[in-house]
Amino acid sequence: MDSDDEGDWAKAAEAEAAESKRMSEKTPLLSPGAQQGSPVPQHMVAQQQQQMAFATVSADNKIIAERNKEFQGLAEDIVVLRDAAEDMSQLVGTQGEDLKHVKESTTHAVDDVEEGATQLKQAYEYACWARYKKVFCIIIAVIAFIVVVAIVFGVLAALGVFD
Repeated sequence: MDSDDEGDWAKAAEAEAAESKRMSEKTPLLSPGAQQGSPVPQHMVAQQQQQMAFATVSADNKIIAERNKEFQGLAEDIVVLRDAAEDMSQLVGTQGEDLKHVKESTTHAVDDVEEGATQLKQAYEYACWARYKKVFCIIIAVIAFIVVVAIVFGVLAALGVFD
């Protein structure tokens, strides 16, 4: 409840009290058939005072009931806010755990990427060596083939096959 509502309530209570006072001053305590200046029976005066007191109490009860209703509304709003705060707290806790898992996963991913890069470099080196070995084997095979062909032609030439 803000200060404007409190000020309105206070003004309304003051206005009600002033109106009640003004009415009691305006309304003479007379019986219905009595004229001014004539004596008024005591029980009539007491009855009118009781009616005015009842009206004042009734107005006060209305104000109190109104304030009570406002306080109940505030209490309900506070309960709603408390529940919302508890929900937010629970969500923050859950998200904190999720963030911890994300951080761990990211750390593992970085480690795996570094290991993968190392293995990729090693695989590149192995591939280069394999190419050199292939080229070396092909060169040796070509030289061996040339040597075999030369030997065969030499033997055939020695036998006189080409004469």
